[in-house]
Amino acid sequence: DRFHDESSGGQAGMAEKEVHHQGSGPSFLRLDPRPGLSRREWAFLGLLMIAGTLLAIPGIDHNLWYDEAATVIRYVRLPATEIITGFSTLNNHIFYSLSAHFTTWLFGESEWTLRLPALVFGIGTIPVLYVMCRQFSTWHVAGLASVFLTFNYQFIWFSQNARGYTAVMLGSALATVLFIRIITDSRPSSRLLAAYAVVVALSAWTHLSGVIVALAHGATWLMISAGPLFRGEWRRPVRQASALAGAALLTLLLYAHIIDQVFAAFQAHNPDWGEPAVEIVQPEIPAGQELQQEQNKQTAHRLVWTAQEFLKGIGKSLPGGWLAATVLGLVLAAGLFAALRGGILVFGLLAFPILIAVLVALFAISAFLPRFIFCSVPFIILL
Repeated sequence: DRFHDESSGGQAGMAEKEVHHQGSGPSFLRLDPRPGLSRREWAFLGLLMIAGTLLAIPGIDHNLWYDEAATVIRYVRLPATEIITGFSTLNNHIFYSLSAHFTTWLFGESEWTLRLPALVFGIGTIPVLYVMCRQFSTWHVAGLASVFLTFNYQFIWFSQNARGYTAVMLGSALATVLFIRIITDSRPSSRLLAAYAVVVALSAWTHLSGVIVALAHGATWLMISAGPLFRGEWRRPVRQASALAGAALLTLLLYAHIIDQVFAAFQAHNPDWGEPAVEIVQPEIPAGQELQQEQNKQTAHRLVWTAQEFLKGIGKSLPGGWLAATVLGLVLAAGLFAALRGGILVFGLLAFPILIAVLVALFAISAFLPRFIFCSVPFIILL
């Protein structure tokens, strides 16, 4: 029950003790860090990308909705230097705003040019999701996951939406593909480490929910590296951790000059936020236990609202409505159990992004909208 590092002539890349109890889980959840895709698989992915593009194009020139229009007026039309130095509201998905700025500069401002980056990021997610799934499972499972993504109503809609959520989803899947190679290579290259840092930073620069997957990777690294570090085998874990440190440093550098604006935007209630998950009413501050009960009530209200909106969206995107959403929840629970049986590494890579997103939704200091979990979508689909 060990996975193999195929980066060096197909020889085993790690001893079983370094895998940290990969487990005796189901055969469809076994790590293969560098799956070789056949020509048929690439042809299949090409067809899916064409299908996804054809499904998204008909709605890409529809009128802009409120958040899209606010993004254009407040950010996209500004010079690039002002886009990256302004964060007056959470509506500025900085990397997406920059991408839309350049597409409108190249092709002129219109609905489709503003949404073109979302379409590109969305269609690019299809093959990356497939590769990520192939790292964990067979081509049957990867193909089914990619088909589900391609023809999913929510995916098509967000690929027609001038916002950065498809970029975050792409970044989460691609970062996981790279992270798996980092932790399984005997000596990951500097280029691989740098690529991971750039992907995570750009994802977080698009939307701060992109940090969730990096946090999941960090937690997974801690779990699999505790043993070697305790035994004094520090060289390999430290080199792996340099990718995480690089991602954190680059993200901080991108936000360093606007960090005060970011905190202010999270604390403020302003029109660009859209409809908040919960209207936070500031009560007269009671004493002691009554204050704690009021805080617990607001937290529970926020979590219930988020869950309801998420399930409502799932119900709309699947035939069968709420029944389909219930079945999907049971399937997800079964997938989490299968990941647990697959071992610490598999469970961490697949489950932690979902669990951390749930914790963020529970303890968010501001409104947490269901679309903020787009960073977890690749893992939900696979499970």
